[in-house]
Amino acid sequence: MASTKWNFVDYRPGLVGGHCIPVDPYYLIAESARLGLDAPLMKSSCSVNDGMADYIVRSLLSILNSRTSCAPHKVLIMGFTYKANSDDIRNPAVAEMYAIFTAAGLSVDIIDSHADVASVKGTFGIELSAVPSPLYDLIIVTIGHDEYLELDEDYFIGIARRDAILADIKGIYRNRISKIGYWTL
Repeated sequence: MASTKWNFVDYRPGLVGGHCIPVDPYYLIAESARLGLDAPLMKSSCSVNDGMADYIVRSLLSILNSRTSCAPHKVLIMGFTYKANSDDIRNPAVAEMYAIFTAAGLSVDIIDSHADVASVKGTFGIELSAVPSPLYDLIIVTIGHDEYLELDEDYFIGIARRDAILADIKGIYRNRISKIGYWTL
């Protein structure tokens, strides 16, 4: 019912990036503290956002390790930018996810046709792939780029190993996936 209001905003769980959400609240928290005020809700929100990449990776590693037997695991991350259909790569949580996965010994490919390959390499030292290089044990769709919205379950099955998991961070495939392992926030 809320979505019938003219000013309804459909917020969904996921990763944050850019400057506004992951950075700017800390300025307000600091200024509040300087004025002798506490901002517990803002502090808690920042803590949740700051830990989201780690939470997602640890959750998926746990599931992956319990479901599949082959190692090392191969991961595809679809989306590097933090905002759908944008080329903005400021403070992407995907960079942190990449670091955690690679530190755990997993092979990780990242694709994102909106992100500038040279900028990602120069800023984060991460090589983006032009296309997927199947087969994957874990496929993570981090953002709702238009080209990802149109993908169907057969696409994911075609690039996945038998016991693979599709992690749908934004929930864009909710109730559309039944033949492959599925996880969402």
